[in-house]
Amino acid sequence: MFKPIETSRLAIREFKETDLMTFYQYRKDEEVAKYQSWNPTNFLDTMKLLHAIIGTPFHFQKGRSTQLVVELSKTKEHIGDVYIGIDEFDSNKCYIGYTLARNYWGHGYGSEAVNLLLSYLFNQSEIKEVHALILPANKRSIHLIKKLGFISISGIEYCLYKPHYYNNRNNMEKSYP
Repeated sequence: MFKPIETSRLAIREFKETDLMTFYQYRKDEEVAKYQSWNPTNFLDTMKLLHAIIGTPFHFQKGRSTQLVVELSKTKEHIGDVYIGIDEFDSNKCYIGYTLARNYWGHGYGSEAVNLLLSYLFNQSEIKEVHALILPANKRSIHLIKKLGFISISGIEYCLYKPHYYNNRNNMEKSYP
């Protein structure tokens, strides 16, 4: 079971059945899905996905993955989600993803959610390297990842190693309330 993590503005927690409508609303948005590995979904597909997420407890084991809700700390409003996927060959390596509803773009929530997730991964697990796969056309996401200290290792893959996270951490913490 994933224990919720929080900043003064955001929290990351497990999905619940009551998240279905919000999850569906932003996943069906073509602009939100534009650079994702999934296409805009219909209600039934979103419901099946949510049930699969809820029904599969997450463990830091090779090949395991999960998605978690990103919500506003004060109002508990569900604004997006983050993904953690442990590499199938190396349990010290994972992949992350992040999606926010369009209304929440441009407010620093993406950077804050990813930074919160990185803090969890590097401090509460054995993860030593975090990767993100980002299409070259997704300039905003590339900017976000680079701001957090990730380096490009291929045309679409970015990586952050644990020691680099700690070197950049003081600068990142200054940008959040």
